[in-house]
Amino acid sequence: MKKNRSSWLYSLLKHPVRLLIHLFYRRVIVVGAEKIPATGPVILIANHQNALMDPLVCSVLLRREINWLTRADVFRNPAANKILRLLNMLPVYRERDNTDLIGKNEQTFRDCETRLFEGRVIGLFPEGSHHGEKYLRPFRKGLARIVQRSYQKGIRNISIVPVGIDYSNYQRWKSDLVLVIGDPIDADACIQACEDSSGASCLKHISRQSEMALIKCMIHLPDRELYNALLPLSGHVADELGINGDSAWKHFESLRKLSSYSVGIHRERHEWLGISSDFTQLPVISGKAFRIRILIIGLIVLPFHILAFPFRAIVKWLAARFTSDPQFVSTFRFSLSA
Repeated sequence: MKKNRSSWLYSLLKHPVRLLIHLFYRRVIVVGAEKIPATGPVILIANHQNALMDPLVCSVLLRREINWLTRADVFRNPAANKILRLLNMLPVYRERDNTDLIGKNEQTFRDCETRLFEGRVIGLFPEGSHHGEKYLRPFRKGLARIVQRSYQKGIRNISIVPVGIDYSNYQRWKSDLVLVIGDPIDADACIQACEDSSGASCLKHISRQSEMALIKCMIHLPDRELYNALLPLSGHVADELGINGDSAWKHFESLRKLSSYSVGIHRERHEWLGISSDFTQLPVISGKAFRIRILIIGLIVLPFHILAFPFRAIVKWLAARFTSDPQFVSTFRFSLSA
């Protein structure tokens, strides 16, 4: 196996941007970072909620250098193309790009295989595009094809590592950010479990195993009505579920566990954790000590909010003017704040 190459620009920017991430978000929680193999080929897969912020937070908060597969249209500008490639990014071409789709992506597949052979980390979002809902969409074929092709070319010991990304609110300042790294999947064993390692059924098997692993690391609630019903519960059932930690972790982990329990459960016929099945009888947080604590915190942070208001108003106006995609609002705001 060849010696790993490192990008000087990636290394130069990593620590300053990590500091900015910690300033931009109220809380940053990373769980399971030790599960990413310290050496050897890795394919990192993540859900895609927040446009360019997703690869950014993974790149600066996780230890190893990541080579991201990125939509090809951002490479069109010659200067951007040079910078993005210095940052280890590889273009993925789609039908809308009006180009030689098969030929250009073939080169990207080869670049992925070369970097995996060198023992590097490939990062991709298997859903194919970003969306702001808290559920995982079916995977495109890109991940499975990279795994299958690499195996056919003799590249062994690839680990597929799932990373769940969650934002308490991806459009707001000082929201909470949670990254959960799951148990690696042995790509060799995954392929060897298939009767035909080179067939389409093997592609489906790889995708399915990877989807299941990623769902375990994130909030997966494709039913919007159920999500709205469960959201108020997250702050009230953490103790019943045995979840410890600060409020950001309790909120995320409660929703993640509730989403995993929700499979096959109908609200009309079941009661959950002693709470009415219509999810309306929720405990109310009150008490004199609680109100005093909120008042003190409010008096402390109020001057800072007043001073920051003009800048935030300008950034909000610029974000609305230059992007209509809500998933790009956070990226735009972060860029300006940096």
